[in-house]
Order: sequence, then C-alpha cells, then structure tokens
Amino acid sequence: MPLVRCRLVACLAPLVLLGAAQPARAQDDMVQRRPGIVLHGRIVNQDATGIRILEAGTNREQFVPADKIERIELKLSAEQREGEDLYREKSYAAAVQRLRAALGVERRGWLRRRIGSEIVAASLALDDPLAAIDAFLEASQDPQSPLPWSAIPIGWLPDAPPAALRQRAAVLLREEDPLRRLIGASYLFGTEQSEPARSALTQLARHSDERLAALARTQLWRWRMDQASAAEIAGWESELDTLSPDTRGGPSFVLGLALERLGAHDAAALAFLRPALVLRGDARIARRSAYLAALALEREHPDEAKRLHEDVVLEYPRSTEAASSQARLETLGE
Repeated sequence: MPLVRCRLVACLAPLVLLGAAQPARAQDDMVQRRPGIVLHGRIVNQDATGIRILEAGTNREQFVPADKIERIELKLSAEQREGEDLYREKSYAAAVQRLRAALGVERRGWLRRRIGSEIVAASLALDDPLAAIDAFLEASQDPQSPLPWSAIPIGWLPDAPPAALRQRAAVLLREEDPLRRLIGASYLFGTEQSEPARSALTQLARHSDERLAALARTQLWRWRMDQASAAEIAGWESELDTLSPDTRGGPSFVLGLALERLGAHDAAALAFLRPALVLRGDARIARRSAYLAALALEREHPDEAKRLHEDVVLEYPRSTEAASSQARLETLGE
C-alpha cells in the first residue's frame, strides 16, 4: 500500500498559529493580499473565508478572501505571544497561565476564540480533560466569542476515565443544554453509566443542529465498534466524508479501531493517520493515533512503521506512546 506521509515533526503543529512575526507598524496589523497590495489597520475578524481589516486612517473595513492572502503580520499582546510560544515548546502548563492572562487584556472576539481554543488544547495535552471542559464551558458563556466546534473537548479514547471525570460527566449528562449532554456522554463510554450515555446520544443524533447530531452519531460508533460488520463500517467511512474537516479527527480514530478489529490493517493505518496528521486540538488523540498507525503498519510495511515510531518518540517524548514506540523500535530492530 503506497502511503503519502510526512514526518510528524513537520506535520503535527499543535495549532495553526498565524501572526508570529512583528507587525510592520507597532500600532497596526498588516495584511498583504495578492498581487502585492498591503493593508494596515486592525484585523476585526479572521475565519476560514478570509480576514476583515479596519484600515488605519480611513476606518473603512476591507474583506480579504483567504485565497488572496499572501502574508499576515498580527499585533498580539505580549501575554498571547508568550503563551503561544510556550505551547509550541510543549510547555503546556506555563502556556495555560500566559494564555489566561491574555484573555484579561484581549477584547477582540476572534482572538479571544483563538486564545480559548489554545487553552482547551493545552489542557488536553496535559491529560487534563476536566480543565479542558471547564475552559470550554467558561468560554461558551461569552456570546461574542464562542469557541469553534473543533475545540469541543469530547472524549474519544477507549481508556477508562478517572473517578472525578466520571462524576463531572454524569452531571453534564443530566443538564438540558445538548452540547453539555454530548460532552458528558462521551466520557461515560465503558463506565457504569454507559447505557444512559448511549440513550442520550441516540436522542442527540436526531437534534435539529446537524453539527451536534453528527457528533452524536459518530460517538455512537464507539458502542458498536466491537460488533460492527464490514458493511456497517463501510457506511461509517462514507459518513466520515460528510463531516466538516475540523470534526473528523475523533470519528476517524474510532473508525481505525473498528477496521483494526476486522484485520484491515492498511485501512486502519490510513484512518489513524488522519487524526495523527490533521487533528490539532487534542494531542492525546494525535499521539495515540500515530502509535496505533505504526502498529498497524508493522505487518506489511515495517520500514514505514519504524519511521512512524521514531516520529512518535521525537514528537511526544514524555508520553506513554513514546515509551511504547521506543520498545517497538527495539523489537523491530532485532
């Protein structure tokens, strides 16, 4: 099976962090659009479609489509700049502190969303989903800067949650807000409250908000992955392609587990590689997916497997996955 791959060191940037460079003017952001047009001012919004900038001196708002953007120089607070640098250095606890300080000084809604997403991601990287849930729910109280769906700290791993997380998840499961119920149900898989969680997800799968319904449907795959037939799993693969790209990581991980159970090792490796290379917001899934992809490749593609194990060791040096990959490298090297 030919695999198009890249080193995790290059591909697994924790977050897409724009604007690390200093702005051309100390007081302004800068957007350079094709062909060579430079706009100075204050960026008032940035999303997948492009950037809106309030031009300096004229107070005229300009929209620059994403495919026309050549370069961005964004004026960040010192707190945010330091927090993002710490995140890139994998100093997650210190990053959370500085990013929380950044929330105290930043007023632009789109940047507050970015900071909030980074706090959630750093908390997950610290293996602290409780802190991630708290950060997400706190941010959701601000209607001016709701976090993107990609930042929702949903549980996808098959690991048994600790007691404190189970207790919090049980409380969330009983709330009226559908998103809180979804988060709670996701952490109760495999616990004594697994059946109530599945019942809640079945109801949420019919929700009028298709984004929420899709996440509930794909969460239900976890309850089926040990019994699902090849035909059912093929249906999951088709549904995966209908999801928005920023929510495919967790479902793709579950798909990989189901395919591995069927003995479809190459297909499982490809499913695991999606969250390993694309998922930015949850380092736990990214590193677990990378390790499981390497295991799946060992049978038919040992050289690829070795390189991927090496990447896990290099990219996640203090993780249990790195220790496991190191052990596999010693075995494969014999």
